[in-house]
Amino acid sequence: MPYDEDDCHPAKKPRLDQDEDENDSQSASCPSRSEYWFKTGDVVLQAENTQFRVHREILSRHSRVFTDTFGMPQSKEGEGSCSERLVDGQPLVDLDDPVHEIDYMLSILYDTLRMHDWTKPMTVIRISTLLRLGKKYEIDFFVQEALQRLCFDHPTTLAAWESVSAHGFYVRIGPVDNLAKDMVTIINLANEHSIPSILPAAYLHLCMHFTLVN
Repeated sequence: MPYDEDDCHPAKKPRLDQDEDENDSQSASCPSRSEYWFKTGDVVLQAENTQFRVHREILSRHSRVFTDTFGMPQSKEGEGSCSERLVDGQPLVDLDDPVHEIDYMLSILYDTLRMHDWTKPMTVIRISTLLRLGKKYEIDFFVQEALQRLCFDHPTTLAAWESVSAHGFYVRIGPVDNLAKDMVTIINLANEHSIPSILPAAYLHLCMHFTLVN
């Protein structure tokens, strides 16, 4: 009885793992919604793979950059501009900032009383974030808060230095996990953001630390 060669080789079942990989890839590329997703929001910010539906009026109230951004024609596209892409009927604004920094920024604008106690020390990482976002988006009180903390703990007079030193290395900066690393970060911040007045005290802090360690 004649036979077809294909009859001797049953068709292979399709590989499900390939389909699963494609589904996983699609899921990974689908943006997630953050805690800051308000039904009344009239703009959607996206940082990395996370979206925030917030209010133009809130952002514009604090940031001159967002004020200018929302005043641009809808047809203009690019970093930080309102494009013609819509999410839930609202314009999408792509940001190139780390998602945790945008989340931190919005936590201040929306949840200051619930999540932040400005009387307590602030970590160097948070201070760095305030400086970077404050200057990028022209949010004045972000920059002022960061500078006040850096300048307080790096005084320019002997009397102020003795007052701060009586409490240890820092008063308004902390908690500190890696003292030497934070000291170097502060020196880098001073150079990057043009804050030369804190450099003498910052270098002195660093020298004192290594003297004590050794």
